Amino acid sequence: MCRPLVEWILGHLPAGGQAWEFPEWSQQQRIALVDDFIGSRCATQCRLPTDEVASIVVEIVLVDSA
Repeated sequence: MCRPLVEWILGHLPAGGQAWEFPEWSQQQRIALVDDFIGSRCATQCRLPTDEVASIVVEIVLVDSA
């Protein structure tokens, strides 16, 4: 059912696009990302207390991918 919408969206994308690159982030970069998010407006808009939001973000971002 979504095919017409997907085809329409894809038809409006520029030709010759590039594939997504998945950079390897160091642990320090991940920690900085968590800190940036916790200090952002998005984090403060959550209905959870800041420490709970931080705990969730840490679990998602700092998971060892090795």
